[in-house]
Amino acid sequence: KIDDYPFTTLQPHLGIVKYGEYQSFVMADIPGLIEGASKGKGLGHQFLKHIERTKLLLILIDTADDNPLENYRLLKKEILDYNPDLNKRKYIILRTKIDTKIDNDKWSEMDDYLEISSVSKEGIPTLIKHIGHLLNKE
Repeated sequence: KIDDYPFTTLQPHLGIVKYGEYQSFVMADIPGLIEGASKGKGLGHQFLKHIERTKLLLILIDTADDNPLENYRLLKKEILDYNPDLNKRKYIILRTKIDTKIDNDKWSEMDDYLEISSVSKEGIPTLIKHIGHLLNKE
């Protein structure tokens, strides 16, 4: 359907990420969450049910976001309102689109995040190694 939706992806996409010589993991791209997703707004429950099977969650926040800390808190709230047990999962916060103009002042309150660019691939090898390390610790 064509309309002015606050989200664009309608279903999760799976892919296998290879790292090291013989190692890999499955990555699930879950559509973005909107405020109220935990209460079923948009396709919230359909999206959120998929993260219950994950071992690790990546929270992606656009570099240009006006308030990245608030956006992170909103996403985390939607996840925990849906299922408080998801707080036991490991999380990685990703600052995306770092190949674009960066306003570091907006990010001064955020800590413990990785930076990536899907266009230039900057930060992607580091992210893959970090994910592999976290998954192998289990």
